[in-house]
This record gives sequence, C-alpha cells and structure tokens, in this order.
Amino acid sequence: FALDNNYNIIDSVIQSFPLNPGRISAPPLIYDSSKVILGMDNGKIYERKLNGQPSGYADSVAGGIRLFSKYNSSKYIYSKGSTADLRFLSSGNLFGSGSSDSVNINSTSPFKLTVNGIMNNLNYPFSKINSLLTLADINKDTKQEVLFATDNGIFSVNSNGVILDNFPASANKEIYSGIAVGDINNDGIFDVIFVTKDGDLYAIGTDGKILNGFPLKTGIAYSTPSLANLNDTLGIVIMGIDGYLYAYKTNVLYDESRILWKNILRDKYLSNNNYKSVSSPVTYKEKLPSERAYNWPNPVYGSSTFIRYFINGSAGSVSIKILNLAGELVKNLQGSAFSNSDNEVIWDVSNVQSGVYYGVIEATVDGNKETRIIKIAVVK
Repeated sequence: FALDNNYNIIDSVIQSFPLNPGRISAPPLIYDSSKVILGMDNGKIYERKLNGQPSGYADSVAGGIRLFSKYNSSKYIYSKGSTADLRFLSSGNLFGSGSSDSVNINSTSPFKLTVNGIMNNLNYPFSKINSLLTLADINKDTKQEVLFATDNGIFSVNSNGVILDNFPASANKEIYSGIAVGDINNDGIFDVIFVTKDGDLYAIGTDGKILNGFPLKTGIAYSTPSLANLNDTLGIVIMGIDGYLYAYKTNVLYDESRILWKNILRDKYLSNNNYKSVSSPVTYKEKLPSERAYNWPNPVYGSSTFIRYFINGSAGSVSIKILNLAGELVKNLQGSAFSNSDNEVIWDVSNVQSGVYYGVIEATVDGNKETRIIKIAVVK
C-alpha cells in the first residue's frame, strides 16, 4: 500500500507469488520507485519490480530471511536463520565518510561485533540484546557508532567493539524499544531517544545527561520513537500497545541535518543503513593522550575493570603492566592496537587484594614508544 500525507491509500497492488513463496518474514526494503525486496520464512527473496521489469525471485537460501539493509544503490545485504538465532545487521560508513561497511551482531552470548567479516568480542555486562541496531556518528568523528538496547541499558560501540564514553546509558528499567538519534534541543550534543518497558520516554545526551523535561510518561510501548516534522517543529511520535499514538512537540524547529536515525529502520524506505557523517572530530596533540587513558569503573568493586586508552596515530604493539605500590609486577596484559581509535583491555581483579595499583600503558605509535600511567583502586 502507498499512503499520502493524510494517510489515505493512494495505491495498492495485489501480488500473488508463484511456487510456494512462504510467508513474509522480514521488513520490506524499498528502492525508491524501482523495486520492493521481500524476504520469506522459507529463505526466498522476492523482488517486486515497479519500473516495468519482470518481478521474480532473486535468491533462495537456507533459513528464513529476517532483515535487509541497503548496502548501496544496487546491492543489499540480509540476515537469515531462526528467530532464536537472529543476527542484527545494518550498513554504513563505520571507518569514515568514504567507506561502505556491513555490520552485524549475533543475538546470543557470546556476543560478537562483525564488521566487514572481521569479528571483535563484546566483553560488556549484558546478557541479552533487545533491539535492532542503530548506526549514528554520535561523537562527530566521521565514523558511525553502533547503538543497541540490552538488558543493562543502551550501548554504543565503535567499529572495533569498544564502548564510547558515557555508555551504557541506563534508565534503570527494561528497554525493548529501538533507538532514535538526533540533537533534539539544539545544544550541539546528539541525544539517544528510547522508551522503557513501562512507557517512559527518555532522551539522554551523549554526554550522559538526561535532557530537561524527560522522562515523559507515555502508554506502554515497545515501538522505536520516531522523530517527525510536525508543522516545522521537531516532534517525537510513539505507538503504544494500547492502540494510541503518542506525539510530543519539542520547542525547536525541525532540522533534518540534526537527525541521524529517524525511526526503527531509519527512513521511509526502511533502508536500515546510515551513510550520514558529522565532521567535527576532536584532535589531540599527544600520541597517547593523557586525558584518554583511564580505567572504568574506578574504584573497582566488582571482579573486573576496563583499562582504556586512545592511540592517536598508526598503532604498533601495546602492553600494559599492573604494578603494586611497591613497584612489584602483578600482571602483564596484552593490549589491543586499533589506530586512531579508543582501545580497551579487561583486567580480572577477582584474585587481587584491595589496594591501589598502577597501570603502565606502553604503546608504539608512529614508530615511537609512548607511556602513560594510571592509578587503579580495588575495593573488596
């Protein structure tokens, strides 16, 4: 069906599929006015052509089709399998404004982020993913981050699977909605917008702060908030499971450039991709910036902590020595070495006594050895 702006049906087609098509099992993917891609639960992919060319099956694979993503103007990617083995996927420019990258995360533990076929572990404290993926360049470094809702809040990771500062964002309630992203108060900081299980609408800035006026109480909703143009004013629209549509106006004008992910599959074509970058990267003078070297949580009350550092340049080897206050070696850790990116290493402190420790980060950057020392407090 096609609808006009007043939600009147203006076009419809009754399409019969030949040869045991199965049932539609994935959101359709629309290529402007040329074709609609339909995925079936028996693994068939049907292309309904809208430009006069013959329609027909484009592929047939084992397992039901679950999700599509528009990779470029002529190609699309898809995930398949049972609902229990769903792979959340999308595509965008995860490595910079000129790249085209596919990304997916498996739906069961152990969780792995796969970008262009390269896997990285997601070693973070969650046991379930509750939403589809949202891609958005929320830190304005020209590279898309991957956002998703879990049973422990909203996570945002870079292409290497490293979590961003101020995440996970938590409402201390279960979150089953997807995530919309935009600067909804014109403060220059992008906001993640989502709904909790009991109907609270949240907007949290990427600085970790809940926006003034939020949360808002809506009906119980699992739907992803949609950022909408309500008579030139930015609005937020949610469908509740009570059958009501909840719409809220902000006090700012609608500006498409401030919206990175509008609704559940991003746009009216259900493209499930994002190639929109924001070019305002932070620059550092140091090769191993001191302000980007720390651990979290700190103090450490649990069984582990994440040692974090940013490599500003071409990365070589990275090692981390854990020393006690007497300078004695407690642990050697091998660090990841992602260039021009945040990196993280887990230190398991379950067999470590309470006290203060030094983390000595040694990295080769652009051929030179760089060192940073951080203090880590362990409390048991």
